[in-house]
Amino acid sequence: CSSELSFNEPGRGRMPDPEHHREFGRLLGRRMEELGLRTRLLAGDVASPGGPNLEYPKPLLEDPEARQYVDALAFHSWGGASPETYRAWSDMAREHDLPLFCTELGWYALAHHSTAYHTALYTLEELRVYQDLLLHARPQVLMHWEYGGSYPLLLEEEGELRPTARYWMVGQFANLTPQHATALGTESDHEDVLFTAFRGRGEGGRTVHTLHVANLGADRQATLQGLPRGLTELEVSHISVHDPREPVARTVPAADGGLKMRLEPLSLTTLRWEE
Repeated sequence: CSSELSFNEPGRGRMPDPEHHREFGRLLGRRMEELGLRTRLLAGDVASPGGPNLEYPKPLLEDPEARQYVDALAFHSWGGASPETYRAWSDMAREHDLPLFCTELGWYALAHHSTAYHTALYTLEELRVYQDLLLHARPQVLMHWEYGGSYPLLLEEEGELRPTARYWMVGQFANLTPQHATALGTESDHEDVLFTAFRGRGEGGRTVHTLHVANLGADRQATLQGLPRGLTELEVSHISVHDPREPVARTVPAADGGLKMRLEPLSLTTLRWEE
């Protein structure tokens, strides 16, 4: 297999001109090929999705010599973006027949200068970023930033490490979404309810369906439609931004291709079933 190499966040003073990014791709790609390396380049890998960063990878991608050394298109999610901007990244990747990577997933880039990443607001906005990326950018790779100490998912108190709501939220996405899954089409009729769904393979080769429902507002009743009509029961797990506890799976009944359930305020609810 091959690996990918990038110059991290190149537009932030290191290679401010996109033409430098293109020349860097040409020179480095050519040299790696001369050395017999199978390493390829990430185009972009910019600090945030919006503004001039959206245009930054285009000279490299549109140059035939540089493009031959590129294996993927990448960006970081700091600050978030509109659905239209996320879709523009998806369109760019599709236009150039490349997978799309989010190589740093986070909300507030300066959080490591404080403890902002332990607040309810940061957790909520990071949850929004996850769902918006999955809904609109549809990347093949999400790399959460980070599991280390700069934006920690664990809170240190008197020498002890305690899981935070972000820890359980990331775990719920990572552990309950099947690997190499296919994204399914979803719709929500409320702007504070973000809904994504995936189908993949679980243990024993069984087909696993995972539905992630983020409620970014108040307590509400939700109706889910479009399930298989023969499905009678789903496993459900949830975490609340204000209640950082390990999700406990339970079951909820379904009938006639749908179900009704209560969504707790500021929460992520994940439903699963196997076939």
